[in-house]
Order: sequence, then C-alpha cells, then structure tokens
Amino acid sequence: MSRNKKIIISIIIISVLGIVVFLVTKTVTKLKQKERVAEQLKTLPNLSVEAIGLNKLEEWSKSGKATIIIFFNSDCDHCQYEASAIQQQLSAFAGTNLLFISEESVEKINAFSQEYELNNKVGIWWLKMQPEDVYNTFGDISVPHIWIYDENDKLVKEFKGETKVEAILAWL
Repeated sequence: MSRNKKIIISIIIISVLGIVVFLVTKTVTKLKQKERVAEQLKTLPNLSVEAIGLNKLEEWSKSGKATIIIFFNSDCDHCQYEASAIQQQLSAFAGTNLLFISEESVEKINAFSQEYELNNKVGIWWLKMQPEDVYNTFGDISVPHIWIYDENDKLVKEFKGETKVEAILAWL
C-alpha cells in the first residue's frame, strides 16, 4: 500500500472517530439537560418572566393555590383551542392560578389574551419569557405544553400537546 493511501485511510479513520465522539458527547449533554429539567420541574420553578397586563406577578407567587402553567404560541391552532376551551369553562378554574407563558412579543401575547377574552381576569397571568430562559427552565418543548402544580408547588401532571379541559380539571 502506498504512503498516500495510508495517509488517506488514516485521515478517514480519524474523521469518523471524531464524528462519533462529537455525536456521543452531544447525546450525553442532551440527556443530562433533560434529566436536569425533569428534576427541576418536580417543583414549581422560579420563573424569569415579564408580567403583562394588570395582574402583578407577586400576587401569584404568594397565593398558595394550585397553579397551571400553559406554554403557548399565538399562531398555534392547538394553543388557540386550549385558550378557547379554558375561556368557555373559566368558572371551573376559580381558585386556580393560570400562567400563560410565551416567548413571543408583548404585542402578540396581548392580542392573544384579548382575542380569547382572558385578559385582565382574576387568577390569570400573561407572561413573556426569553427563549434562553424557556430552554433553561423547561428544556426542549413544543406548544402547547401544560404543567399542573398543587397548592404546595409540587408537580402533579404534565401534558404535552393539545389537552381537553376536562383532563386538566381532573388533576386539580
């Protein structure tokens, strides 16, 4: 075998090993992030958010009530369904904190809250969260995503995707 062939084969082997090491490292990092987030979400996380509207975030954080976090995007059909279904059964959520969180602009969040007539309601908070804070708090998530915490801030149920209001209420 010529010297050039040996060099080429060596380069190919080293490149393949480099790619394998990179992929393994990336996978392990993602798994560790997923485990960290899962552990962190067992109790109501500290949220780095901007409150939108009349309700002050401090009122929620000292309430001692069950809390539902709904991560949403205003362009998502499933999120629109969730908001509409919650609005139709709003009285069933009395005594519960509803936190609608999005990484969208304040204008889009406001428009969404007004469209579904959920703005300026007692017990409902509209919150803007920066994308990096969303990732650090919740990990890789899709919308809608719902977490239900009891009055002691312990996670009781997580829903991924569109969820019927009856299913949410069953966990309160």
